[in-house]
This record gives sequence, structure tokens and C-alpha cells, in this order.
Amino acid sequence: MIEVRPALARDAEAIAPRLRARERALITGEPAVAIKESIENSILCFSVLYNGELALIWGARPPTMMDDRAYVWMAGTPLIEEHPFLFLRYSQRAMRFMSSQFGQLYGEVECDYDASKRWLTWLGAELRPHDKSVIFSI
Repeated sequence: MIEVRPALARDAEAIAPRLRARERALITGEPAVAIKESIENSILCFSVLYNGELALIWGARPPTMMDDRAYVWMAGTPLIEEHPFLFLRYSQRAMRFMSSQFGQLYGEVECDYDASKRWLTWLGAELRPHDKSVIFSI
């Protein structure tokens, strides 16, 4: 059972110890603090629960209040890989909703994060290499 609800600041504390190792390694500083700041700075931000357990948080934050573009970010747990098709279906709905709210969505992933690049391509993203990462836009 999937539940999608607005993200709460306390979700940052709940998800931080269960982050995927790769995501935890990319966060500078304390993960709970960084995720809480991302929640607070996002216009749209959702928590996704699987059978009542927090599986991921993702949001969209524009560079300025007047911008119609938004940077998309996500923090996830291993539940994503344990139930990939379920999360693919819901991520497609979420991305469609976010796309309806902004003129362009963009973000970045590491160059060697092939699963994320496949997922983004499946969602319709255009990928462009940039230094040690890949920039995506939808």
C-alpha cells in the first residue's frame, strides 16, 4: 500500500538513518538537517510511505520565487529497490504533477548512477553530461 502525503519536517529525522548508502555519502553534513532544509525550501514536497514506512521524500524548489523552473531532489531508502515497479508507477504520476506546476524540472545525478539515469530517461528526461554528474531536464 502506497501513501503519498505532504512532507513534514519530522520526516527528515525519520528517513535519515535509513537512506540508501549512496545518497547518504553524497550529503554534506548531517543528513537529517540537509533533508529538513530541502523540505523547507521546496514549494512542492511529498513523502511516500510503503505500508506505513517512509520510503522516500522528494520535492521541487525553484531558484527564485518568480521562476517557472524547479530543481527536483529526492532522498530514498532501500524500499525503492525492493519494490521497483510500484515506485516507478507512482514516480511517473508525481513527475507528471510536478511538470504541470512548472515550465521545466531539472536536477542532477552522478555519471555512474545508471539506475537513476534509466529511471529519468523512462520519465522523459533529457540527460546532458556535466563534469562528474549528469544534468537532467523534463
